[in-house]
Amino acid sequence: MKILTRLLYLPSSLAFLSSRANALPTSLKRSIYHTITTTKMSASAASVVESKYVVYGPGDTVEFRTKTLKPKAGHVLVQVYANGVNPVEAKRSIGDKLPKSMERLSFWLVKGTPVGFEFSGVVAEDNNDCGYKKGDQVFGSMPPPGGSMGTYISVPEHQLAPKPTSLSFEEASCLPLVGLTALQALKEYSDGKAKSICIVGASGGTGHVAIQVAKQLGFTTIVAVCSTRNLEFCKVLGATRTIDYTKETVAQDLKNIVGDDNVDITMDCVTSGDPADQAMGYPQMLLPLTNIRYLRLGGVFSDWCVALVERWGWNLFGKEKLFWIRFPHSKEELLQLKGYCDAGHLKPKIEKTVPFTIDGIQEAFADIMSRRAKGKIVIQVKEE
Repeated sequence: MKILTRLLYLPSSLAFLSSRANALPTSLKRSIYHTITTTKMSASAASVVESKYVVYGPGDTVEFRTKTLKPKAGHVLVQVYANGVNPVEAKRSIGDKLPKSMERLSFWLVKGTPVGFEFSGVVAEDNNDCGYKKGDQVFGSMPPPGGSMGTYISVPEHQLAPKPTSLSFEEASCLPLVGLTALQALKEYSDGKAKSICIVGASGGTGHVAIQVAKQLGFTTIVAVCSTRNLEFCKVLGATRTIDYTKETVAQDLKNIVGDDNVDITMDCVTSGDPADQAMGYPQMLLPLTNIRYLRLGGVFSDWCVALVERWGWNLFGKEKLFWIRFPHSKEELLQLKGYCDAGHLKPKIEKTVPFTIDGIQEAFADIMSRRAKGKIVIQVKEE
């Protein structure tokens, strides 16, 4: 009965509203009309794009797929120009976080999930809510499980920042993951208490950026552990001393450099769940020579379980710590990295650029897993 009564009153209500609208000043009616039509036009004009993107396929393969993307609240639609490639992608995101006996399970778990965590490109659609205009040059990261390897991506605004003007799209694309890793891992020790750092794997993707970030954070002694051919490369980046790991005297060489004071921080960019990396024995070798913190970027399955518990605030590792990168709300840190770059203090080194093809991506993964890349591998999605 109430619904019927309201329906009976509807014509008269509409007539009343119409009469009141006609009584409004002409200028106000025009303003209301403009607001309504502009809103309708903005909604209908929002870009809908087809994105060609990469997913993990069966076994150790990757595949292309397509999907439709359109702007959504809190996200920015980006046309990707380039992607950085990292061990986490080459190891299929969770590959070294599970025991070797569970490799088939890890393949099954990630099959069909998007690939990639870092990128650079241009904003594809005006987004006044997020402060970006179409054509703005940007760089950033994608939240787990990833998905930066695509022609277009929808990026959370808090994981995006203006691209450093001093870097090309290729250079900017390979900075977010390694830059955030170095900055997040080291900044809490830049309060003056830690002055010396030893970076293991210093010429690799994370290591060579960590040298430059450590210098900006105030570390005065930066010891780089790398191969013979990369000693000079690390010195140019800012290492004050270098150690050639091929001579198999790393611990003694570090002791000779720092003396009885030991080193304040060790950042181990080599040790992981892979037996080949564990065979180097860096934690056993260098932990006794470290005063404040031994930071590892990888470990076996049980290490990751402990690291997961530590994320809730419990310290179970003691002096040793397995670092876990934080992607959400990293915009301010991206801006800090941009500042370092544009001031001439930070620049990632590109070892190789490969095309946005299945063969190109597989080649990039193989180069990463060779552990011989000096700097970063980049996938060029679109030419500048």
